Amino acid sequence: MSKLYKTLGLTKDASAADIKSAYRKLAKKYHPDLHPGNEENEKKFKDISLAYNILSHEDKRAKYDQGAIDDQGNETGFHGSAGGGFNFREGQSPFGGFGSSDMFSHIFDDILGGNKASSRKAHAPQKTHAKLSITFLEAAKGCTRSISCPSGKQVELKIPAGIKSGQSLRVKNQGTFDPVIQKNGDLYVEITVMPDSKFTVKGDDIYSEEVINISQAVKGDHIRIETIDGPISLKISPYTNTGDTLRLKEKGLVSPTNKKRGHHYVKIKLKLHDPKDSDLEKFIDQQQKKSKTV
Repeated sequence: MSKLYKTLGLTKDASAADIKSAYRKLAKKYHPDLHPGNEENEKKFKDISLAYNILSHEDKRAKYDQGAIDDQGNETGFHGSAGGGFNFREGQSPFGGFGSSDMFSHIFDDILGGNKASSRKAHAPQKTHAKLSITFLEAAKGCTRSISCPSGKQVELKIPAGIKSGQSLRVKNQGTFDPVIQKNGDLYVEITVMPDSKFTVKGDDIYSEEVINISQAVKGDHIRIETIDGPISLKISPYTNTGDTLRLKEKGLVSPTNKKRGHHYVKIKLKLHDPKDSDLEKFIDQQQKKSKTV
């Protein structure tokens, strides 16, 4: 483990004073307020802050040196909450604080030329981004997931019904600590909806397929199918063809804009008997002969 020391231009035997001094020097050089719009400097500043956040704390530094936490401050082998895939992006620490508020106040007073109050007012809080994976049914029906935030708090994230992959939810004041304004920024959680083996989605509408046999296709029947609201009975009319699509009104997803529900479309597929049915083959032969004589 040496990456964080290299980020600050130090070696593992650096003292606490060395770490503080190196951070002050680099923070002055790369602070975003001094280089607005420079993404490379902004990334460098985040890396410097992350390194200082870990190495300036005795316990965190000891864990890092022992290999118990990695370069991002995550415990070695950490994979997120159960079933979730909730991970912070590279360069953003899951630890909430950055150290003494008074110390940072002096550091950034130096960096920003003493005009600390006006700088804090103009400075936009840092945003922290994370990702969370949920199942199709969790997205369709809505759910609540417990997440660990960079602020150090465990919060209940309410996920609304009908959410789509790529949409983000904001958790106010639970992101990474911003030393300029001395408060936590917001956490933006991007949702990924995992694919489902049975259902597909287009807009707010749900699509699925159901298989019927030739008897059901000719005579009609009621079959049991799955929806996001649970199983229901679906009427198959006589002489239903393969490829016919039946609509279940307002059984789709909830629209995030008008809160109305889409529809569920069921495509019918005809499956013949297996093994082969000799009686059915004879019947088909007879029907073909009749059609030729007409």
